Amino acid sequence: MAAAARLIASLAWLFLSAASPVHGAPAILPNLPVLVPRADLQVNVSSNGTVTVYNGNETIVQGSATDGGGTAFDASAVLWIIYCFLLGIPLAFGGVRLPRVTTGIGIGLTVTVCLWAAFINTEQAKNLPELVMTLIPMLLFIPGFLFGAFEYGRLAGIILMSVASGFSWGVRICLFGTNLAVKEIWGDWLIGASFALVTVILIPYWERLAVTVASASVGTFFLALGIDLCVNKQSGMSFGLRYAFDRNPRHFYDIVYMGWKPPTSTIAIMAASLAVIPIIAFAQYRFYARLRFWRRPGNEHGETASFLEEKAAMQISVRDVPTPSATSKDSLQMTDSAWASRRQSVMTDY
Repeated sequence: MAAAARLIASLAWLFLSAASPVHGAPAILPNLPVLVPRADLQVNVSSNGTVTVYNGNETIVQGSATDGGGTAFDASAVLWIIYCFLLGIPLAFGGVRLPRVTTGIGIGLTVTVCLWAAFINTEQAKNLPELVMTLIPMLLFIPGFLFGAFEYGRLAGIILMSVASGFSWGVRICLFGTNLAVKEIWGDWLIGASFALVTVILIPYWERLAVTVASASVGTFFLALGIDLCVNKQSGMSFGLRYAFDRNPRHFYDIVYMGWKPPTSTIAIMAASLAVIPIIAFAQYRFYARLRFWRRPGNEHGETASFLEEKAAMQISVRDVPTPSATSKDSLQMTDSAWASRRQSVMTDY
């Protein structure tokens, strides 16, 4: 029941947090957390190790800021590693080849990321079990994936995959700097939105190229994150992502006070993942040159297409049947006027 209540609260935050800072609407919204610049809180660490965080005269109780990422190689951490490789491998090496998988991941990934962000920003000092915070966003990936795997989710999946590709660039660029390359929250979002806009603009004109670039970008991001989780555990990209997304004041000590300084191995992994994006995208575009990404209008068999490739559209050819020749030896001799009368009489009978 506690998990269900937290899920409802997180969904409420997700849909209303964008509207809560707006004061022009004559509506009273609940006091929900919003993504605002981090406050300059005061931290006091006593001699016995007790941590106290103050916001003026108010004491903010601190909780664990693992954010469902687990510790070392426990169950939650292993699940995230598997999740990263399950998404990264098909996108990086077969994004265009697997159209339904690509669009399904586009929607499922959006559901997972939004719900995870809602959870970590509404989490109380008394945390939910770590495995619960891991499984709920992952399990809700499944209905999003299924929706995007069919024709009615095609366009939404392509657009969301393109948006995710832009933010996969933006997040990696920001994580290169200590405490993020851009300190202002709007700057971080602006970088990701700029890359996303470039990819989205390609969709109406070069859809296949847009999907190729988007799947290569998102695929390499998850491959890099999976490798980094194996190498640096929760102190590498995992901590950087929490530093970028977690604005919960109850996690101030573990996230903000400790600060983000990317390890050298994390910098190398992220740099390599960015460098191979053009190579992977070009390889997909050329290697799968004869494959269309998805069916086009007029193909009635798109809904029964496989996950690997759409079936070829049924082609119907129409040809004119010549009228019997009046001089044919194997047929009755009949003039053109007689043949026309005979055809008219047959049509009348029916």
